[in-house]
Order: sequence, then C-alpha cells, then structure tokens
Amino acid sequence: MGKIFTRLKQLLRGPVVADLPPELAQCEDGCRVGECSQGKWISCKNRIRRMREEIRASRPTPPGPVNG
Repeated sequence: MGKIFTRLKQLLRGPVVADLPPELAQCEDGCRVGECSQGKWISCKNRIRRMREEIRASRPTPPGPVNG
C-alpha cells in the first residue's frame, strides 16, 4: 500500500503540463475553439498565419545593398 502512495506522490510532483509541438502550440495560445477536426485544423487561418509569422521571424535578414 505504501508503494502506491509513494508513486502517486512522485506523479503529483512531476511536471503538470507537457511541451507542445509548435504546430499545436498555435492552437493552445489564443484560440477560442475547444477542439478541431483534422480538416478544420489543416485549413485554420489563425494557425497558418501564426506559423508564417514564426517562419519569417526565424529567417535571417538578407544583407542590404552593396555600395561599390
């Protein structure tokens, strides 16, 4: 019986929230829809917009014009 309580205590002390992959993090942050079907998720304008913003932000800025 003691082992059960010890294990339960370990589980409760562990992390409560798991890390989300970036494609799902878009849905968790600021989306009002509780759950989407796969079709709605694929075409979700909010998710697509935020992923584009993330991609643009991660690209290096191109060098400026070269004066010569």
